[in-house]
Amino acid sequence: MTRFAGSCRLARFGLPWIAVAVACVSATAQVGTAEIGTAQVRRSTSTDSGLPPCVLVFGHGRNHVAEMPEANAIWNDMNRRFATAVARTVAQTGRRAELMVLPVESRDMMANLAQLLDQIDVQGCDRLLEATVLGQAGSELVVIRLRLHRITRQAGPPRLDSAQAIGPAEITVQREMPLNERTVARLRADDLAQQMAAEVLARLPP
Repeated sequence: MTRFAGSCRLARFGLPWIAVAVACVSATAQVGTAEIGTAQVRRSTSTDSGLPPCVLVFGHGRNHVAEMPEANAIWNDMNRRFATAVARTVAQTGRRAELMVLPVESRDMMANLAQLLDQIDVQGCDRLLEATVLGQAGSELVVIRLRLHRITRQAGPPRLDSAQAIGPAEITVQREMPLNERTVARLRADDLAQQMAAEVLARLPP
């Protein structure tokens, strides 16, 4: 059984028997963005598909409590909806967008990173856009964050021995909002995801 530092604060919504857990995750239990963009390297095996490079939108819930499957399901739903709306917004600009979402139950950092790098390689993406919704430890706030990373590869045509790496975050757009029904409704309505994605895209070169 996984144990977590700190006390669990619960915010109950109008729906019966549904609670969202906040401040239940220790630093070691999170697969945070600090691990992304720290010179993680994978040998590329992709071939030139003729498609333009894509933006991989990566969603992954952070708040996991083994004893609260209902709360985990809510965090998964919010992350999935947010990442999906972000990917849809990216695609509406004419860019090729691919989506990858992992549930809060995916706790193996190295396995998650391997899946992420494989997906970047298979899809031929040159940018990674992290789409994250998480409860902030020690508070009753929800952090909604987008971070854009560039994928670097060895120059020249695709080769079996060419390396790829996730660079540091180049663009960050973040909101901190109270954990309440209004915030959850905004996340489920997609308007917040669209607004934040538009802010990232406005800072991207054509």
